[in-house]
Amino acid sequence: MKKILALLMILLMITTVLSGCTDTEDDDDLDDDLDENDFEDEDPGGSNWTDEGLSIDNGWYWNPEIVQLDDGNYRMYVEDHGTDGSSLIGIVILSSTDGFDWTYVGIAITAASHPGIIKLSNDSWRLYYQCGESICSAISSDGLTFEKEGGTRLDSDIDLEGANVRHPCVVQTSEGGYRMYYDTDAESGSFIRIWSAYSDDGLSFTREGLSIDLTSYRTDWPTNFYAHSSKPEVLQTSDGKWRMFFASSTLIGSVYKPAVIRMATSDDGLNWNIKTTNYEIAAGERADGKYYGAYDVSVKEINNTVRMWYCLFLSPEEGFAGDYSGIYSVSKSLDELDN
Repeated sequence: MKKILALLMILLMITTVLSGCTDTEDDDDLDDDLDENDFEDEDPGGSNWTDEGLSIDNGWYWNPEIVQLDDGNYRMYVEDHGTDGSSLIGIVILSSTDGFDWTYVGIAITAASHPGIIKLSNDSWRLYYQCGESICSAISSDGLTFEKEGGTRLDSDIDLEGANVRHPCVVQTSEGGYRMYYDTDAESGSFIRIWSAYSDDGLSFTREGLSIDLTSYRTDWPTNFYAHSSKPEVLQTSDGKWRMFFASSTLIGSVYKPAVIRMATSDDGLNWNIKTTNYEIAAGERADGKYYGAYDVSVKEINNTVRMWYCLFLSPEEGFAGDYSGIYSVSKSLDELDN
């Protein structure tokens, strides 16, 4: 997440400089890109969702993954960047009885990031995470104490995908296999895109190809600017649909707006239709006068209600974590999810 935001700011500055060399009017347009009028119809607390408020007041917890246990309690696996973002402690575990108030439990994996968790048929838990330029995994009988598994689950192939693999989300398919959704970052100026890979055993994955690519959804992407679709969260809801929630560049208005949360749907988990009519969670200005983007979503369906947890961040220039950074939650009836 830090790398995404940093690259976005760097490329924005490059584009601004290049525009200033040739066209003063373009420079004026860039100055207006984050005018408050760009956000007047967007609600940073959720678009047509019930806003449940701030769950965790910590802007240095990134990429939360939430599961509901058999006893009804909740567990969160989240990337901990310490008190000021200067160090990566690893993936830590928090617990909650209601999904609102959370208690620190301990460390799952040190010096690891981008967690993705799945409960296996034998009631053990497998935690997928980023390890260098690859995705690795660890196994646990109780979901609390993990042992790293040998090898890697998926290695980066920059020649194929343009950048390193990150943000694994693994789901079990109706055939009994496992599908991993992941994104690739913006190295070499490539767009951040979402891909999938398939495995019979959850350990050895074979690439399937692109799932989400925003390249064709706008024709005005500036030179030296990348768009992104990142941190996929995929689940099959009780109506039979596969749904993917992800952080997305805006497709309407200024391309320089902070990221929003968007949804795509699929009948088979392979071919996706992006909902472009409106966002799920929109970027916007908060009471401190700063603009926050929405990232790092985790979603669960509970009793025909979909609950979503997500993070708010500032730009790298403003230090990522602002007064309103943290993990928020919203909810919505499944029957209303496509509206």
